[in-house]
Amino acid sequence: MNFLIQAVAMFLLGGLDSKTALYVAVSLIGLNYGGCFALFPSATADLFGAKNLGANYGWVFTSYGIAGVVGIVAGNAAKVMTGSYTAAFMIAGVLCVISAGLAIWLRVSQKQTATAVKTS
Repeated sequence: MNFLIQAVAMFLLGGLDSKTALYVAVSLIGLNYGGCFALFPSATADLFGAKNLGANYGWVFTSYGIAGVVGIVAGNAAKVMTGSYTAAFMIAGVLCVISAGLAIWLRVSQKQTATAVKTS
């Protein structure tokens, strides 16, 4: 859900037409930002196990930071090429939808693997 809500916020920012849309989009982004910090450690532990959570979450958090830097550079490049941030927000929204799909796929795959292990 976090990724889908973030996608909505990105699409709102890409089509800004009022201050209200800006306030709603920024609020969604802020709430999601906090939600990610609550969900990512437990998701990392669920996926990779609690034994090496510190090291594994370090990699997750590092990639989060790298993506933040790359996203800023890519967004600025899109603005320079197109004259606005609309393309950058639209691409970010599409990437959020893809992330949601990957998260759903991973969860389903994880459940199928757990079921297969229990039956064998």
